[in-house]
Amino acid sequence: VSRAVLENVIFCHQEDSSWPLQDAAAVKKRFDDIFGATRYTKALQNIKELQKEWLKTTRDRRADADLSRSHLDQASRLSGQRQERERAAEEINTELNDLSTHITAADEVTQAAEGELNRYDSCGVRVAELRSLLDRIARDRAEVAVSMQERGQDVFGESLELCQAQLDGYEEKQMQ
Repeated sequence: VSRAVLENVIFCHQEDSSWPLQDAAAVKKRFDDIFGATRYTKALQNIKELQKEWLKTTRDRRADADLSRSHLDQASRLSGQRQERERAAEEINTELNDLSTHITAADEVTQAAEGELNRYDSCGVRVAELRSLLDRIARDRAEVAVSMQERGQDVFGESLELCQAQLDGYEEKQMQ
């Protein structure tokens, strides 16, 4: 038997036996003492506090787990992006090397073409010089022909080959 039952029910003095008629707060305190309600309410309060702490801890750990999961997802995504970018960089480097090879080959072809162009330009200059010389010779020939006609001299109308053949024939006659 609890101490509160002994004091308030069994060994209650006659003067104190009117305790149930006292004010409500005092009656409640005595009933709580008798029935052990204070221990029960303390246990309930303790359970509620533990439940609150457990819920708070669970909530914190769940938030930490969600944060860790989001960090893991982000790390996985970043790792995938890094691998994709490294692969793209390798492809770009390969393409860059191919383009460098093509540029080198194109430079060689360009240099060869420039050399040929310079050669053709020099040939073009030579052709222009020869045309100028041919035009001057033609003018000189025309002047000589006009001058010979004015003096009454005969102008040979034969070609150079025919004249050369006649000269060779004349030289042969001279040698005989």
